Amino acid sequence: PLYGFYADVLVPPEVVVFSKKRLLTGQLTPEVILELLKVYSPGQVLFARFPREVANQPPIAHYLQQKYRQVSLPAHPDVKYFVKSSIE
Repeated sequence: PLYGFYADVLVPPEVVVFSKKRLLTGQLTPEVILELLKVYSPGQVLFARFPREVANQPPIAHYLQQKYRQVSLPAHPDVKYFVKSSIE
């Protein structure tokens, strides 16, 4: 969410607090995150915190492969950044 703030990009309120605690307690499940991706259909998706724990989850990974293309960020190899396929 902080990257969204700095870039002046809207962030869905459900993920403004994206913490390890919310992941571990089940408040943010892969199903919830997938539903948010479908509802908001963002042009860009950035997983800077816990990228492996989230982006590699089968339902999320499958959806991202269908609708988005991953963009490499050489300066930040651990970050997962996706841009909607329909955006040039």
